[in-house]
Amino acid sequence: MHPLGIGIALGVFALTYVLVSFGRVRGLRIDRAAAALFGGVLMLLLLVGVAQEPGIAGAILAEVNLEVLLLLLGMLLLVAGLDAAGFFEWTAVRLVLRAKNARQLLVLAVLASAVLSAIALNDAVVLLFTPTIIRACRLLDLPPVPYVVAVAIAANVGSVATPIGNPQNAFIAVHGGIPFPEFAAALLPVTAAAMALTIGLLLLLLHRRFRPGGDMVGQFRLDHLRAKIHADAWDRPRNPRLLRLGLAVLAATFAGFVVSSWAGIPLALVAVAGGATLLFLGHAFAKADAAETLRRVDWSILVFFIGLFLVIGGLRGTGTADEIGKLLAGGAPGGLGSVAGIHVVAALLSNLVSNVPAVLLLAVPVGLIGGSRLWLSLAASSTLAGNATILGAAANVIAVEVARKEGVEVRFMDFLRLGLPVTLVTLALSAAILAVLP
Repeated sequence: MHPLGIGIALGVFALTYVLVSFGRVRGLRIDRAAAALFGGVLMLLLLVGVAQEPGIAGAILAEVNLEVLLLLLGMLLLVAGLDAAGFFEWTAVRLVLRAKNARQLLVLAVLASAVLSAIALNDAVVLLFTPTIIRACRLLDLPPVPYVVAVAIAANVGSVATPIGNPQNAFIAVHGGIPFPEFAAALLPVTAAAMALTIGLLLLLLHRRFRPGGDMVGQFRLDHLRAKIHADAWDRPRNPRLLRLGLAVLAATFAGFVVSSWAGIPLALVAVAGGATLLFLGHAFAKADAAETLRRVDWSILVFFIGLFLVIGGLRGTGTADEIGKLLAGGAPGGLGSVAGIHVVAALLSNLVSNVPAVLLLAVPVGLIGGSRLWLSLAASSTLAGNATILGAAANVIAVEVARKEGVEVRFMDFLRLGLPVTLVTLALSAAILAVLP
């Protein structure tokens, strides 16, 4: 490859990742999805129009993985259908009515966020669950910031469990050719152990605020809560028929994921079939407006991935990705061929450029080395590492942005105080478990 092409690829890559990572440049707000797509199109245009490398356009476009995009689309449609039915508000009400104090509410919210993120995309879960948690906190006279941070952290930890838990897992499962049952069987123990530690650490870090006189005591008068919830019509789903249908389709889709490898059906086909079924049946039998459901889809996730695919395609097409992979491998303890090495490099890179871009970049050297253990280590480490800071994972950024729109300001240190200890402990635990994986 000509040096001009390499220079262009590196320049566009650097620009894109700066914009994606920081989201604001000298007062200018930058949308992450828009920045990624802009970088991808710029990469394509400059390499084709300026460097004029033969075949580079085809090489870059070939990196846009349709199977990953269809998998994400299917899950986004399922989540949008549940959102249209009022599932997330309904879930929050159940949590509020079951909790007897602020500690219990935190534990229940964390568990709900984790479980939902294991069976659906964590970014979408955080987007829809965060406003309801903030509303619950206001109803109970509780400070919402710790709960917003805890929900984001739990969404990341819970999403480790399955290929449909987060976008980077979806990419790894497809790119690494790992069947759903194998993926889940290996990472469910990691997730369960990490969740137990996460809950314990969150309660420990916040224990003083739960004490009498602390700001996280709240008002848990059940009769008063029921009256408020009923008055606001918050105790009833918007569309009960759509809710039942959505949960049934989600269960059937999840069952399809489990048997997909045995039946020889790609995960993407199962996901998009589930999403399309809910969209069609919701309109036909539950009187749900299909256009309204489509408006609830978080299309930015797909745009974000398309942009990053194009950027990484430029690096691959110019041969730059291989050189970056060698540099990363050289800086890892034991190299990227070890579980420890993957965890260290993924943790550092995820907090520099966020975990989705980190995974797409590390997929180059990991793919050359091969082996399910390394792909699974990349999935777990990149996701758990994302809990350290707000910028570590898209789910964190989404939670903070949603909270800001609700009038709740989550500062960098608010997240770091809870996220960093959880990250360090869960990463060590993940590395220890995956190191002994058969």
